[in-house]
Amino acid sequence: MTRSRARKFAGALAVSIVLLGVMGALGVARTREANTQQRLISHAYQVKAVLSALRSELDALEIDHVRRALAVDDTGPERQTPSVIKLGNLLRALRDLTADNPSQQVRTIRMGRLVRQRHAQLDAALLATRPRDGMRGVRVLSDTTLLDSIGALTIAMREEADSLLAVRIARGRTSVDVALFALVALTLTGCVVAIVGASSTMRENRRHRAALAALADSETRYRSLGGDVQDVIFQADADGTWVVLNAAWTRITGFSIEESIGHSWLEHAHPADAEDLARRLREFKHSADETCAQPFRVLARDGGVRWLQLHARGHRDGAGRLHSVVGTLSDITARVHVEERQRRDDERMRQVIEDIPVAVAMFDRDMRYLFASRQWRVKYGVDTHEIAGRLHYELFPDVPEATRAVHHRALQGTIVRREQERVMRPDGSEDWFRWEVRPWFEHAGTVGGVIVTTERITERKRAEQERLSRSIYVKI
Repeated sequence: MTRSRARKFAGALAVSIVLLGVMGALGVARTREANTQQRLISHAYQVKAVLSALRSELDALEIDHVRRALAVDDTGPERQTPSVIKLGNLLRALRDLTADNPSQQVRTIRMGRLVRQRHAQLDAALLATRPRDGMRGVRVLSDTTLLDSIGALTIAMREEADSLLAVRIARGRTSVDVALFALVALTLTGCVVAIVGASSTMRENRRHRAALAALADSETRYRSLGGDVQDVIFQADADGTWVVLNAAWTRITGFSIEESIGHSWLEHAHPADAEDLARRLREFKHSADETCAQPFRVLARDGGVRWLQLHARGHRDGAGRLHSVVGTLSDITARVHVEERQRRDDERMRQVIEDIPVAVAMFDRDMRYLFASRQWRVKYGVDTHEIAGRLHYELFPDVPEATRAVHHRALQGTIVRREQERVMRPDGSEDWFRWEVRPWFEHAGTVGGVIVTTERITERKRAEQERLSRSIYVKI
């Protein structure tokens, strides 16, 4: 019996040792799997965060082109805007994150090419909206082929990231099942094995918390992408209720983000603009338009009025119903005030020129009429509506080459004048004129056109000739 008990004890001890060895090996394998799993989970979230940021910046680039097409004085090169720089940084980050995944690398390279092609396409559309005839046009780029391709690539990369994440989660569940089995086995083999299992669980919890902290840090970095933007970046639902706002909203209006989220943007609109803004939102909601642009006023916390330029893009479901709106709000208060002062100055100048007792006309570089005095219209036998926006050479095709040469010299920056010039009429009579052609300049110092002044001095010239004749007669 003693030997039998000894053999049984030895067998149990051997089994325990084997179980401890197996559990130890499982614990080591599980530790390695947990480390690998946490690293890959963090990597997958980083890839998705970069893809989300890339899509947001591409939307911001689209909206920025609409804003710049509407902005009269916006002529800066596109390649220096923050959206373009951030797109390049995000593509480089995505290329680094997918360096160990050949299929994702191929998609990343293709996405970079598509983004550059879309950028060039937007630049071409923007060049087509250069100022013409004193006005600036707006063209909505309706070709979404490149955007659809970029969206398809983004969805494919997200799906692959989600698929890999699902596989890793399944592996994690398998690891948990193994851990539970190991915990039961270790409990049966003794308290020492239980303590080892508890220690392994604690280490796993610490790693899990570290992974969650890394994910939270990644989300914080993603949200900070729009923190330094000067324009308000927003998201609203289909009814115009704020869902997302960045710090620029508080800087411009004085209202905090917390007290604004959940409220309609019409609550902040100026009463004179609220009805028009609501009507525009209703039209956009029930139309098939992709973008919306609208200037309006808001009442700031300090009681002041701010002018904002809305640039928005709608997101619709499969049935075409609007479910959210994203876009930017640009503070154009200073520009509106400058334009208002310019309009008042132009109106005062028009009134002065209108009543001046000489013939005066202002032209652009193409000799297109900007405005003309009453005396000018009487002299040339035209009215205000007839000359508005018309070319001088088109109205008067028989302008002599010498006069055209004078206009050309003035457009080069030279003041050309003549104190007296005799004009013989077909009936044999003569007229005397004094004229001047001088350039006017844009704010940048370039010649914007010419101002032509003509004064009939026939009576004065005849009086001078009469005085001269009398003086000669007296001497004789």
